[in-house]
Amino acid sequence: MKHMILAMGVGLVSTLFVTAHKAEAVDYRIVSAGKLIVTNNGLAYTDVENTDGGKLSVTTEAKIRIQVPHVVTRLSQRLEILEPSLSNFSYTGRANIIYPEAEASPIVNETETFRIDHGKLRTMAIGKCNDIAREMRARGRPNSEVFSQNRFTFFTMNAHATFYTTSPDHPTYRKSNFGTYAVEILCSKRASTARLSNSASTPFLVRSAHVDVKPLIRQSGPCFVNMQVSIRTNKPNHEFRYELADANPRSRPQFFRVRTDNTGLFVGTHKLGARKERTGNGRKGVYFVKNVISDQAEFVSNNGEYNFICGSIAKKPIVTTPSVPKKPVFKPGQLNKIPKTIPNN
Repeated sequence: MKHMILAMGVGLVSTLFVTAHKAEAVDYRIVSAGKLIVTNNGLAYTDVENTDGGKLSVTTEAKIRIQVPHVVTRLSQRLEILEPSLSNFSYTGRANIIYPEAEASPIVNETETFRIDHGKLRTMAIGKCNDIAREMRARGRPNSEVFSQNRFTFFTMNAHATFYTTSPDHPTYRKSNFGTYAVEILCSKRASTARLSNSASTPFLVRSAHVDVKPLIRQSGPCFVNMQVSIRTNKPNHEFRYELADANPRSRPQFFRVRTDNTGLFVGTHKLGARKERTGNGRKGVYFVKNVISDQAEFVSNNGEYNFICGSIAKKPIVTTPSVPKKPVFKPGQLNKIPKTIPNN
C-alpha cells in the first residue's frame, strides 16, 4: 500500500524547471478547482462565504511512464498561489506519496485534492473584489450600482511535481503544470450574513476595515479630502477605538472612539487637509486604518490614496485614483483549457 504524507503551509513562491530526460511520458497539471464567494455590506466587500466546509478544493493530476526496469519510488507535489499584486501574500501546499518497494512501478497515474482553508485566502479574495469596487467608483459608479450585481475576478495558481525514481542516470523528473490555473472569485451581490452577538463572553472581532478617499477640490484656497471609513465587526452597538494613520512617518496618528450600529457596522467620514507636494500645486497622500482595539491581533485596512491637482493653476481639476493593473477580460475556464499530453493508462 502506498503511504501518503500531506503538508500545507504558508511560504515563499519559487520556480521549478522541467528535466524529463528519457521519460517515455510525463505530465502534471491542475485539473479542477472550486471558487470563492465574497459578500458585501453595501459599502465594501467584507466576507468569504463558508461554502464547502470553509475550504477550497484544488485537484491535481500527475502521470509518468519511465523505462523498465526502473520504478518511481516517491511523488512530491507543491501547489502555489500566485498573486503579484499582493506582495505580502503567498501560499504553498505540499503533498508526498511514497511507494513501498513491493508496489513501486514504472507507471504512475495519481490525482490529489488539496483543501485550502478559506482563512488563508480571505484577505486576498476580499481585496481583489474591493479592487473592482474601487475601479468602478473611480469611473463615477455609485455603490448602489457597484453592489447590485455579481462580478467576477480570479487569482492564479501553479503546481509542481517531482518524481523520484531508481534510475541512477535520472533519479528525478521535475514538471510544472502548463502555465497558470485561474481560480474564480465571485464578488457576490448578496449581503454579508456574519453572525452577531451581544454576549459579553463573545470576543469582539473586526471582519473588515475599508477606507475610501474623495478629493474636495477648490479653485482657490485650501483643498481637502474626505476619508470614508467603514469597519465591519461581529458585535452590534459596541463601542471601540481605531486609529486613522498617515503613511507619512512625520504625521501624528489620529484616534477615534466610535460605536457600531445594530448590524455591527461603523461608517464615518473625516475631512482632512490635503497634503501639498514639495513643488507645484499637487496634493498627494495615503491613509489607512489600523490598531482597531479588539480581542484580536492588529487589523490593518487597505490604503486610501489621493493624488490630484488643487487650486486655480489647474484650469480643469485632475483627479487620479489608484487602481490595480488592468487584466485581460476572460473567464477563468479559458485559462484552464490545457491539452493532455499523456493518454489514460
